[in-house]
Amino acid sequence: MLNLKYIATEFWDEHANPEFNHLLPGGPWKLMTIISLYLLFVLKVGPAMMKNRKPLEIKPIIKYYNLINIVLNLVMFVLMAYHTNMTLKCWDCSYEFTADERSLVPLCYYAFIGLKYFDLLDTIFFVLRKNDRQITSLHVVHHTFMPIACWLVVKYQPRIQMATTPTYNTLVHVVMYTYYYMAAVPEWRHLLWWKKYLTAMQLVQFAMIFINAVYFSTVYECRRHFSPVVLFPLWCFGIFVFTGFISFYINNYVKEPTATKLETNNNKLDMNKMENVSNKLKGS
Repeated sequence: MLNLKYIATEFWDEHANPEFNHLLPGGPWKLMTIISLYLLFVLKVGPAMMKNRKPLEIKPIIKYYNLINIVLNLVMFVLMAYHTNMTLKCWDCSYEFTADERSLVPLCYYAFIGLKYFDLLDTIFFVLRKNDRQITSLHVVHHTFMPIACWLVVKYQPRIQMATTPTYNTLVHVVMYTYYYMAAVPEWRHLLWWKKYLTAMQLVQFAMIFINAVYFSTVYECRRHFSPVVLFPLWCFGIFVFTGFISFYINNYVKEPTATKLETNNNKLDMNKMENVSNKLKGS
């Protein structure tokens, strides 16, 4: 007979880190409830609700949302960068938390996963504004997996080496939400020539996180410290997101400019032909 208590709590706690398991006792049920409600709204309920309605005018709310995100991510980045020596400590497999760093784990966990839950509002705003083209598979998977990855790491592998993700991620989010904030101010839009470089920055972020996971999986000194239960999902997520961003970058900044250039050249040729025909007609 199935032991429901074992499945609900004890199964998940058997291999958890005993020092920090009090932060996340039992299974991921609260987390999965939040993620399920998010997916239900952005994929089903939200689009159905907005189908026959006009997009909501919520630009002031989004503007302040972006500003709050800039501040929160900046504080988190400074904290993580200081305690990881800008992630240099994260590449030393044998490094253990100091007493001060260990005491910060609960704060960092709640702060970072809180930010990831806060990020879910991005997609909800897209739904309410009917920006359907921005609700891509890449966007939804990224927002869904980040809280799950955070839960896995803190429950099973709460080591400083795993701080690469929150450090790089919060830095990128400072830049990203600065871009979004500027885009909401009409007077500043002419300064937004650097979107291409923001995407490149995101690519570098995911490449570094993936390289970090590969390093821990292949170097013996590291491998014996880290569980494949945590590393394998990071591998899969890293590959999916990195290839997704590569595809986005190529389609938007390589193929599109080339197509635009060809179209411009063709238009010039057509204009030249028309001028030649006009000149011949005048001559005759």
